Amino acid sequence: MRPRIGHTFCRVPRTPGPASAHAGGIFFSLDAVGNQGDGRLLIDLVESHYADPPLLRVSVNGHPSEYQLPKGNSDGALAGRSAEGNPYQVVVPVPATQLQPGINRIEIANQGGSYLVFDAIRMEAPVGTRLGRADGVSFTALSGATAIRGLIEKDGRNWQPIDITLRHIGAAAVALLRYGDVTGKAEVLAGDHTVRLLIPEVQQEQAGELEVVLPNENLRARVVVKPVLSANTLRVWAFDLELHSRFKQLRLAVTDAGDGNKADHADWVNVGFLSAPK
Repeated sequence: MRPRIGHTFCRVPRTPGPASAHAGGIFFSLDAVGNQGDGRLLIDLVESHYADPPLLRVSVNGHPSEYQLPKGNSDGALAGRSAEGNPYQVVVPVPATQLQPGINRIEIANQGGSYLVFDAIRMEAPVGTRLGRADGVSFTALSGATAIRGLIEKDGRNWQPIDITLRHIGAAAVALLRYGDVTGKAEVLAGDHTVRLLIPEVQQEQAGELEVVLPNENLRARVVVKPVLSANTLRVWAFDLELHSRFKQLRLAVTDAGDGNKADHADWVNVGFLSAPK
């Protein structure tokens, strides 16, 4: 079954790891579903991570299955050297009963592990299946939601932002954002983008459910919000440095303390100059 002009699809070149949960959507329309045999979805891969290959979740019209990918060879395919990859094919059985006349949806998501690189995705449909046009498709995926440990002052109050990453296909829509008792609205445009919900500053860690409500979908994610200032998680050093008149340049730097830069973060706060009294 080959797509005609007008076939609506979303091509995902590679799927990142769980830190940025990622899903790809493929839409197609069928004028008729054949009744001679079953079909299958073939996912050809160029490469997957050499040490931490993904667990791939494939869903056809809400019918999920999972596939643990094998380890790849190297990162060469990420730089365009596909010949260095470890090609692999995922074969997903698709019974005729999982297909339907009208709009059909395939979702491909990375449930765990690192990256993979796609080569091709194709469907072999039951004999007698006829492809139609997928006009008017609308789909939104919630790729991630993160509470930022920072404050925004607005209307005389301190607010903490929750950044919500969405992938949207179709016409622009207005989403209702809800976290606990706090609600907001955001325009959702086609493509990948981030919207923001502001919640009152928290004084202790809390976990809650974030909802993104659209006309035809209700997306949810669990979000943990932590206080901005905590003696257990944030250290602040304050120091003054006397500058000599011969100094021409001041450079501020943070090093890794000799143990690598994994999970190292630092910010300069209230940096400035005070002139000496004459």
